[in-house]
Amino acid sequence: MIIQNEQMGNLELLYYDGRTERRYWVVDARGSFRIGTRPGDQWRLRTKTNELAAELVVGADPRQEFVIPKCLPPSQLVEPHRQ
Repeated sequence: MIIQNEQMGNLELLYYDGRTERRYWVVDARGSFRIGTRPGDQWRLRTKTNELAAELVVGADPRQEFVIPKCLPPSQLVEPHRQ
């Protein structure tokens, strides 16, 4: 599996077993990371403020690639000004 992080911040890669998350690695800002994994495995990516950036489930295809797009976490979004 290849993860492409297009965000401007690092993302923590966590293995998720359906109940708990286990820290595995940190994917650098604007970087990529390659990992061996199995079909059905679940992974989560979290920002340093613990916001969920992505939830990934590995499919059957031997080559899996996920792109985490450049975006702001919900806490940084600004609501439009209302008059």
